Amino acid sequence: MEGLAKRTEVILDTLREVEDFFQPAVLAAICKLANEHDNPKRRKYEAGLLSLSCKREREKTTITMPKDFELPSRKPLETFRAALAGVKV
Repeated sequence: MEGLAKRTEVILDTLREVEDFFQPAVLAAICKLANEHDNPKRRKYEAGLLSLSCKREREKTTITMPKDFELPSRKPLETFRAALAGVKV
């Protein structure tokens, strides 16, 4: 049961990383680094609101965080861990 709780926690942490990745400061840093190390005549990277874009000549590719994305509640995991520990919630 403890293994199941640990795996669930890893999954929740991974989902948190997705949310953290799409924060404006992170996206701006990624675009800044990409623009410094790529050929500006061929591609330009831009950070938007929860999005990252790559412009090539007449083409633009954008990756966005889903608008309805929300992290699952950790409450069920906390309740499960408390039950494993024998603590009443």
